[in-house]
Amino acid sequence: MTLKLLLNGLFNAIWRVFAFLLILFAVYIALGRQLIPNIPSYRLELAGYVSQALGADIHINEIEGEWIGFGPSITARGIQAGPELNIGEVRLDISVLASIARGRLVANYLEIKNARAELVERASDGSWLLGDLVFQRNQAQPTELTVDDVVTRLVPLLDHDVVAVRDLEFDLVINQLPKLNVRINDGQVRGEFSDKNLSLDLTVTSDEQIAGVELLANIDDWG
Repeated sequence: MTLKLLLNGLFNAIWRVFAFLLILFAVYIALGRQLIPNIPSYRLELAGYVSQALGADIHINEIEGEWIGFGPSITARGIQAGPELNIGEVRLDISVLASIARGRLVANYLEIKNARAELVERASDGSWLLGDLVFQRNQAQPTELTVDDVVTRLVPLLDHDVVAVRDLEFDLVINQLPKLNVRINDGQVRGEFSDKNLSLDLTVTSDEQIAGVELLANIDDWG
């Protein structure tokens, strides 16, 4: 009899916890659907946050949010970092529960479309200029990034299910070498955790010579 009472008590406790979590999840969905349309009012604050994180003045023309499935989706358009870096659109589908669990922003899907950029090597110190961003090979000034900084910040992006790049074009200007124009028609990194599948369809142009490249690769133990 005592065992039966214990089992009944345990079952009731589990059921109450489950019911509480279900109600909490429903409240989360309802609040999310109510709050996410207000994202445009925080455009300047978000641009300031990105500017501070990258150490460059980032301008965002338009931003909007919608609720898809169990999480928010944020789309930013008209992103600029100086005259040489323009991104038409960035879409970020955020996984709220995974972000809370990992203590940082985690997205299920990241897409970058219609980007134009010029990457220039600076002869004086061998650093690279990308719009208002300055990348150093090693010791950087407070307003500059090292290559290690860039890798450290990019690796978390590739933890997500899908990272997609479409219609990305940039000019690569290296001292005393002909300018290279690289156009990525379509590129994706798919996978989870340390196993990534990379696909790229790109075109490289130099001195009117054109080469098409298709790349498929599997990256084990990423990061």
